[in-house]
Amino acid sequence: MPAARAWLERAATLAPSWPLHHWNAAAAAQRAGDQRACQQALRGYLRHADAAAAALDPEQPRRRALAHAMVRAGA
Repeated sequence: MPAARAWLERAATLAPSWPLHHWNAAAAAQRAGDQRACQQALRGYLRHADAAAAALDPEQPRRRALAHAMVRAGA
């Protein structure tokens, strides 16, 4: 999983306006127990969660609500 995490973080860096890159990086960081990186990636996700392309994602409302809750909780 560490290799996948590095690629997910790279994707978020190379295409920062695509919210799912941040979401995936947050999931990998959480799984690795890196709460700081998870929070940072969730904030990136929320910055771009309203992008037009993200609106096509049927899971968008659930992800957005969960990201807000996790950022508030500091998880």
